[in-house]
Amino acid sequence: MKTFIARSDSALNKQLRLFCSNIDSVSGLLSINGAKIIQIKKDSVNFDYLLTGAKEFKDYGKSVVASKTQLRMGTDESLLINIIPPQPWPTPVPTNIVPGIQHRFANLIQDCTNSSNFREDIGVLLGIIKPHSIFTPEDGKPNAKGKLAQAGLPEVKATIGKYDGYSIYKDSGDGYKFYDKSAYHKWVDKREPLPHQGTTEVWKYKLIYNYKNEEVGAYSNEIVIVVYGNV
Repeated sequence: MKTFIARSDSALNKQLRLFCSNIDSVSGLLSINGAKIIQIKKDSVNFDYLLTGAKEFKDYGKSVVASKTQLRMGTDESLLINIIPPQPWPTPVPTNIVPGIQHRFANLIQDCTNSSNFREDIGVLLGIIKPHSIFTPEDGKPNAKGKLAQAGLPEVKATIGKYDGYSIYKDSGDGYKFYDKSAYHKWVDKREPLPHQGTTEVWKYKLIYNYKNEEVGAYSNEIVIVVYGNV
């Protein structure tokens, strides 16, 4: 069982809140030190407080800098600059702010996993183990995207994941028909020549996953690409 600590500040903030909300229900079973639980709960509150303030002041700082630039360099005198004062930080300000939240959280996670009573479902409950998702091929729908690649050729792409690849269906103006297959994330349409110089055409694509030599799941949303004639 592999535990994790969220990387981004916002994700860690959510993880700490989830952990603190559920740790009391399993602390006795896991024999977790009560003082450590009290501290991590303080850590969670402190981190949430500082993270909220950091975002508010960062956004305010950007606004002030933009206003200063507009005040000095702007040319539209009909545009009034409205400077909004920063919102007061919520009170009371925490006084017991101790550095090293992630280090203490990692140690507490280790205490949990060291317990002979620790199970995967407990880790999921605490938010320190990611839930195990069951792969059901029939539920898949490619998250298809498209654009013009080099030389003006259409490029489509979709996440492969546990699938073998995807089938490409194309509509060049006469309805969707099977066109090609790809086992890779990206696929470039090199099969059909581009239109004549100075003209454009609309090519449309839909993708559907392949799994064990069969098409499974739902078709992707339609990809519409305007292609241009050779220069």
